[in-house]
Amino acid sequence: MMKEICKLMFIITFSLLAFSCSEEGVNENTSGESSGKEQEIVLSMKVPAIKEPTSQLRSIGATQENIIQTLDLIAFRKDNSGNSYYDYHTVGKLTDNTQGASTQNSKVIVRLKDYEQELVFITNAGTLIDGILKSKSWKDTPKDIFLSQLEFALSGTNAKWNTISTSNYTALPMWGEISTKITQNTTQLSVTLLRMLAKIDVQLDETVTGLKSKFKLKSVRLYNTLTNGRIAPNSSAVQKTTNSISVTAPSLPETPKNQLGPLIYTDFTSPGTTDVAVRSSIYTFESPAPADDNPLEATCLVVGGLYDKDTKETYYRVDFLEDDGVTYKDILRNYRYLINITNVMDRGHEDPQEAFESKAENMQTEVEMWAGNNLAVSFNGQYFLYVNKNKFDFSRDACTANHGHNVLIVNTNYATSTKRGWIINNITDEDGKSPVSWLTVTAPNHTINVGAYSESLKEDSLLLTFSQNTTGKPRYANIIFAAGRLRYTVQVVQDIREGVSITFYSGEGKISGIELVPNGSVIDTLRFNYPLIQAINQDALPFTVTWTPKDAEVRVFETHRYTQPIYGTTRYLNFNTNPPKLRVISTRTGIFVYHIGVDFKHTPEDRQEMYYAQSALGFFLSNGVEELEKQIVIICYPPLDYR
Repeated sequence: MMKEICKLMFIITFSLLAFSCSEEGVNENTSGESSGKEQEIVLSMKVPAIKEPTSQLRSIGATQENIIQTLDLIAFRKDNSGNSYYDYHTVGKLTDNTQGASTQNSKVIVRLKDYEQELVFITNAGTLIDGILKSKSWKDTPKDIFLSQLEFALSGTNAKWNTISTSNYTALPMWGEISTKITQNTTQLSVTLLRMLAKIDVQLDETVTGLKSKFKLKSVRLYNTLTNGRIAPNSSAVQKTTNSISVTAPSLPETPKNQLGPLIYTDFTSPGTTDVAVRSSIYTFESPAPADDNPLEATCLVVGGLYDKDTKETYYRVDFLEDDGVTYKDILRNYRYLINITNVMDRGHEDPQEAFESKAENMQTEVEMWAGNNLAVSFNGQYFLYVNKNKFDFSRDACTANHGHNVLIVNTNYATSTKRGWIINNITDEDGKSPVSWLTVTAPNHTINVGAYSESLKEDSLLLTFSQNTTGKPRYANIIFAAGRLRYTVQVVQDIREGVSITFYSGEGKISGIELVPNGSVIDTLRFNYPLIQAINQDALPFTVTWTPKDAEVRVFETHRYTQPIYGTTRYLNFNTNPPKLRVISTRTGIFVYHIGVDFKHTPEDRQEMYYAQSALGFFLSNGVEELEKQIVIICYPPLDYR
C-alpha cells in the first residue's frame, strides 16, 4: 500500500505553470453581468489523482476521472461583512492542456474590481450552468443559494453513473474556489478541484495467500444511494489548509432522492480483474450516515461470489464503518473507498436481499479511504512519513497486550547517506510536557517511547500499551514522529469510559435483591443430543449473557462461523431462540436471559451421516471507543447408537 501512496503523493505535487495573457470579453449571454475592465489570466487547475493500472478496455480510468471538457467561472462579490453575492460568469478555454493530467490549464476572463472576489470554478457542467443562468436574473443572489442550484441528477431504475468505456462515459463534475482581489497585476491563478462523486473499488487482497483459490468475486451491489447530488459543497463542509482542501461532511441537495437499490456491478474488465476486482466502475453521490445507525438506511455493499468449490453465488454485506466498528461513515465526495477483502471464512447468504438485511459476517474487509490530498501523510515532494491513524481513543481499562485496536502502523521512505527511517522525537501530554508515564510505545525492534526508531523503510507495527486511567478525567498524549525534517503527530486519548466485555453463564440466573444476577458457571457452548425419534425437539436450554458497559445496546445475530468438527460431517444446525435471535437488546441492564431450542427435522438416515451439527449466536457491543464481538456456540451430537 505504501508504494501506491508514494506514487499518489508524487502525483499530487504540483508546480505553478507559466502564464500568458490575451483580451477577450465576458460571456454576455448571462443576465445581470456587471461592467468593468476585463483581463485574461492563466488558470492552473489541480486535480487530486489516484494512480490506477493504465490499460483500460471498458471501465474508465485516471484520465477519464480527471478529464475537463468544460470550465465555468462564477464570480461572487464579497462585502465587508464576509457575505458573497453573485456578480458575473465567464467560460474558460482550455489551452496547452494535457487532458486527464493532474494539473491542467485554461484561460479565463476575470474582471478588475476594487473589492475581494470569490471565484468558483465548475468543470463538466457547462450545459447545466448555462440553463440555470438563462432561467432568471441572479444578480446579488447570495452565494450559497446560487450554488445550491447546481445539482446533477440521474434517472431511471438503474441510476448508475455512466462508465461504460473510455469512449462512452460521463465526465465527472468538479468544483474549486479561491478568494482574491483581482488587479492589473493578476496574471495567473491556481485552484484545487474536488470531484463531486465518491469512488468505490472492491478487490481481493492479493497479498493473502490462497484467497483467490478460496473465493471468486462475481458481483457488487450498492444500496441506499442518492440519485442526485450537489456539484459545489456547502461552505460549512469545506476544510482548507495551506496545502490542501477537503470536505468533512456530505452536502445534500435541497430534495435528496434516495434509491434503495441495489445498483448491480458485474464488469470485471480492465482496470478490474475477473474474479478478483471491480475497479473504476462504481461512482456515487455523497450520502449521509443514518442518524439512528439503522443498518437498513446506511449506504452499504453486498458482495457476491463463489466460496471454495461452490457453483452457486452467495452474498455478504459490507459496511462503511468508523473505527469503533459500529458508527456508519458518511460517503464523501472526492474520496476513494477501497474495499479490500482479506478473508472469507464461509459461504454467505443465498439471497442478496437477505444479506443486505443481515449483519455483515463470514467476510473480513478493510475499508481504506483515500482523498487525493487528504492523507495521514507528511510529504515534502521527495520523502513521506505515513501513519495509518492520526488519533487513537481508548477506554479507561489497562491494556498490556496486542488487541488489534492498539496497533499503530508507521512508514517512511526517508533515506540519506547518513540517516534513514523514522524516530519518535517526543511524547508529550496535553500541555506539551514530557515524559508521559501512562503510555508505552514499542517498536518492532523493541525500542520504546522517545527514541524508538526503525530503519526498515517498510511498514512498522507499533504497539501502544497503557495503564488504567484512575484520574477521573480523560488524559492525552501526543506521539511526535520524525523522518529527517518531516514531522507527524499522533494523538492518543484514554477516556474514563468502562471497557467492553461479554460473558455467558449456564442457566437462567437468579434474583438477588431486586437485580437479576448470573446463577450458573461460565460457558461458551450449549450442548444438545439428537433424539432417537424423528422430528422431536428437546426442551429449550437457557443461558444468561452479561456485558459491560451495562448501559450499552447489544446487537444479536445468528452466525455460521464454527470451528472444525470433532468428527464426521458438519452441517449447519437449525435452532430457535426466545426472544428472537436477530435483534438489539436495549434493556441497558447489562444482563439478559436467552432460551435456545433445536429443530430436529432430519430423517434417521440423515442422522446416521450427520455426526455433528453446529451454529452460533453472536453478540456485539461497543462503548463508543472499543468494540467486542463474542459468540456462544450451539452444538448437537447424535445419539450414542449412531456414533
